Amino acid sequence: MEPSPNSKSSTIPAHQQKVSMNTLKAELELAVAFIFFSILGNYSRLGLTKLTDYSGSYVQSPTVLWANLAACFIMGLMQTMFHYKVFNPLMFTAITTGYCGALSSYSSLIVEIFIHAANQTSSTAHAFPNRAYGIMEFLAVLLVQILVSMCSHIFGLYVAKEFATYFENFETKELSLAARRTHRIFTIIGKVVLVISLPVLIIQIVLAAVYNNSSRYWTLSAIFAFPGTMLRYILSKQLNSKIKHFPLGTFTANVLGTLLLAIFTLLTRGKRQDGSAIIQSSTTDAVVIALGNGFCGCLTTVSTFINECHRLPLRNTMIYYFFSIFVSFSLVVVTLGSYAWTRGLE
Repeated sequence: MEPSPNSKSSTIPAHQQKVSMNTLKAELELAVAFIFFSILGNYSRLGLTKLTDYSGSYVQSPTVLWANLAACFIMGLMQTMFHYKVFNPLMFTAITTGYCGALSSYSSLIVEIFIHAANQTSSTAHAFPNRAYGIMEFLAVLLVQILVSMCSHIFGLYVAKEFATYFENFETKELSLAARRTHRIFTIIGKVVLVISLPVLIIQIVLAAVYNNSSRYWTLSAIFAFPGTMLRYILSKQLNSKIKHFPLGTFTANVLGTLLLAIFTLLTRGKRQDGSAIIQSSTTDAVVIALGNGFCGCLTTVSTFINECHRLPLRNTMIYYFFSIFVSFSLVVVTLGSYAWTRGLE
């Protein structure tokens, strides 16, 4: 007598089926939470970029520096706070991978380095004394961005340690009443987020469809934020463990997102042979800009990039950072740079 097709599945122990269902439920809840925190992080990044973009600013704007600084500070804060069980796994991953990842942007950082090194900023009033000063500008933007993000992450770690006295009884090693209450509050927040995530996404879609192109700068990018965050999470989960001491998933997400942003920047700022813009339609232009800000901005991350530095040995960190920046910047030079030097950018 031949076994029935379902006989194999029926032999799976009940506890394994329960574990599989719990894992699937956790992944679905995390995906839903990513919707809300991706949109929130994307709005925060664009808002900080706009807020710090003013004439006479100490740091030349527009820049993603402030968004990366904020994201790395929160990431450092979360790494320490998680040890005191203030956050459940859902909220911890949603805030670190979702919000911090969307708030920071590695692709914007690399393109910003190229724009300054190649002297292609829209507000450029004077040329460099000679082209070799592009190397100085490359190092200036790169070192300031990376070191500011590192310092912000370290500061977040130390600030969180100050909360240790409130969250843990060092005599009994038990969680304090404040820690338990905070955990309950964030658990409630997590449940609220699961309820409102889909409605928030639907609202963004409706707003993008109803209102004009000026508001679509915000709403369209918010729509593309979740796919970018989800793809980054999948790549990290599937690839980060493939090579020891080299987070291949984060590397892949950052390189891919940077390449796409370089292409989108070329389309929105590039000139045709007659000097006109490549994209003539304002709607098409808004969509391409939103793909760069939303999808690429959330696909790439500086907060995780910096956090991995504190987990890896120094030698491996230097190798990882070198290959990440070298490959990403090279792709930007080949795509955006070749066009900028032959046709020009607006």
